[in-house]
Amino acid sequence: MIPKPSKRKIPPMKYADKLWSIIIRSCGKCELVGKFPHVCAGALQGMHLDGRTNYDLRHELYNGICGCQGVHTFWTFRCKTSVGQKEWERFLEGNFPRKHLRVFIGEYPKQVKRDYMKIAERLEALLRVTIIHHTYSKADQKIIDEVLNG
Repeated sequence: MIPKPSKRKIPPMKYADKLWSIIIRSCGKCELVGKFPHVCAGALQGMHLDGRTNYDLRHELYNGICGCQGVHTFWTFRCKTSVGQKEWERFLEGNFPRKHLRVFIGEYPKQVKRDYMKIAERLEALLRVTIIHHTYSKADQKIIDEVLNG
């Protein structure tokens, strides 16, 4: 009998990304319902208020909201223009003022070197106290079970 290949470990930054997304989506609904003129559609996704390329904010929970796939795609492509980015910032300021201020005024710690293992540990601790109101994929549920059951 051929032995099964060993499981591939998730790199620490990708693991932290998964944990961040699971926690953001835990509310179980699109936070943009009624605040956006388009109809919500698709799976829930964790949306970064300030893009995920801002590594200082990438894994901060206040830099995220739960949105549906349709709205996330719309804003992702719209924000590639300077006009779209300003429109996004005005939208956030009107609908999520507290989060908007923390992200765009810069009330966050600057990190020179990121220890993604420590970031993942912090997110695991937060996941342990998060109330889940959402059904996850099998892969995400496996991560949740591993974190909750040690």
